[in-house]
Amino acid sequence: MNKFTTTRLFASISLIAILLSLFLAAVQVGPAQASVRTVTLTIDNRATSGISIYLEGTYRYYLQIAGKSTQSFTINQGSYNYTIKGCGMTAKSKVNLSGDTLMINPVCGGNVRSIPKVGSKINLGAVLKVVPVTVSSKLDYKTYVVLTGPSTYVFTLGPGQNLDVTIAKGTFNVRYYACGVFINREFTANKNSTLYLRCP
Repeated sequence: MNKFTTTRLFASISLIAILLSLFLAAVQVGPAQASVRTVTLTIDNRATSGISIYLEGTYRYYLQIAGKSTQSFTINQGSYNYTIKGCGMTAKSKVNLSGDTLMINPVCGGNVRSIPKVGSKINLGAVLKVVPVTVSSKLDYKTYVVLTGPSTYVFTLGPGQNLDVTIAKGTFNVRYYACGVFINREFTANKNSTLYLRCP
């Protein structure tokens, strides 16, 4: 092999090495990212009305569940803040979705009597905190009553009517017109309590 052939061979090998290094640099990526694991979030809505849940964390999800239905969603694993709207209430809480999770929303104002032993379980009734109460009119004419407190409600009652409603648990300011005057009073809503509307 003469000197010219050796030089050409060395140049070819050098060129191949350079092209190979450029190719490897082109296809090289950063450190491999860990794959995102997913979990199944099942929501059992036992209320007659629909609910919505907004999950906010590294990822965001907006979930809607019709009344008296159960739906399952595939969610990326992680910790989330969530806002739930349902039963006339809006409430916020946190959840760590580290595994398959079951959320149960009972009938508005009701309790979850039993929860299947499958994965994590969350009682959404304890998050919404609503209770059944009765508004009872002792007046002989139509009455409008406004409750302001944990949430705001406006009810219309006919003469002597008893109205069963579900409202947020807590203390309310009650305002209504009766016997020629506006009446303001407090009412604490607990399960099965009764608000009486009467003259002062």
